[in-house]
Amino acid sequence: MPSTANTWKKRNQIKVSNDVWWNVFEWILRAELGLKVALLSARFDAIVDTFLREKRWSLGVMKIIRRTEDEAGGKIAIACFNGAGNIIKTFPIAERPLPNGVIAFERIHLSHVDNDVVEFLHHLQPLFIKKGINLTLNVSHWTSGLPNWAITAPEVWPMVAENTVRLRIHDEYGLIAQSHRISPDIIGQCANLRLIDSRDLFPEGPADDGTALSPAQALSQWLHLPRGDGWPKVLLCEEVWPFGEKVEGLKKAFVEASFPVNFIVRLILHHLEGGPFELSNERTGERLTMELIDDAGGEEVQQGIEEEEEGAFEDDEDDRMTHYIPVKHKLWLLKRCPIERPKDWGHWEAEAIGWSWDSANNVIEVDDEDLY
Repeated sequence: MPSTANTWKKRNQIKVSNDVWWNVFEWILRAELGLKVALLSARFDAIVDTFLREKRWSLGVMKIIRRTEDEAGGKIAIACFNGAGNIIKTFPIAERPLPNGVIAFERIHLSHVDNDVVEFLHHLQPLFIKKGINLTLNVSHWTSGLPNWAITAPEVWPMVAENTVRLRIHDEYGLIAQSHRISPDIIGQCANLRLIDSRDLFPEGPADDGTALSPAQALSQWLHLPRGDGWPKVLLCEEVWPFGEKVEGLKKAFVEASFPVNFIVRLILHHLEGGPFELSNERTGERLTMELIDDAGGEEVQQGIEEEEEGAFEDDEDDRMTHYIPVKHKLWLLKRCPIERPKDWGHWEAEAIGWSWDSANNVIEVDDEDLY
């Protein structure tokens, strides 16, 4: 009967091919491979190196955080999340360029910005150039006073702006503040921008000569600047009020236009004054239409309506009652397009209708709720 020592000796001599190890590596976090498995032996170092260089993979959901003083590791770390949104691991921030096998990332949440983070973003720049960035700018007016953001924002913005293809604006007033901190023309500097999610911010007419553009005017200027590839620009809006008054500016610009511009505005509204419409411009060969897409599938919300109690004084706000009634949001498309639509127009409309930030990749989120 073989001894226990001989049994373990034979087990240690079992040869496992590199292909088998590659299949095993698929189930191990990339950071674990580089920081632990590669250190086991010279052979594992070589196998892991080849695996990371030749495989094509995407980074997951990451959050740049600042560790507390009693936590081990460096001051800045990357937190990785599982599908439930819970932190499963933290790793030191990368100090070298990423392997060529990294081709994309899912989401990066910036909750801390300093020079080390700026350097890390520089390492990611090849991915920005290759895949573009979907940028969520959730910074309000007071963030401009935060020391780290005030110092690093001018460094972060140029590398992000030139590669941003979709932009979500959370706060109109925050956009004004950041225009003073970063650049007077934040939207205009995003040369490859195709989609803006502006929430309740809607385009307005141009400013007088020599007057700085408001966010709504900058949005209108961007919307009416044609793309070089012929694709329509896309604007996502919701709860624009009063829409009937604000849309008159787009109607006027369309009727007076002398050159064509294509765009699609996706609107989620619970009320539309005037209903659908269609205008035409023979000079540009275009039409501007307002079309109801979904009358029944919108989200139902509780809309508050104030009413005075019988016998209440007009100036006594305490005697007012708020009644909530269910209101159905409806999906509309405001489209400026050629009278003879190109064959790809249906695809562009479907893309505008179906776009969701929740399912997007290559997302960078700048959120001032925990930015420091």
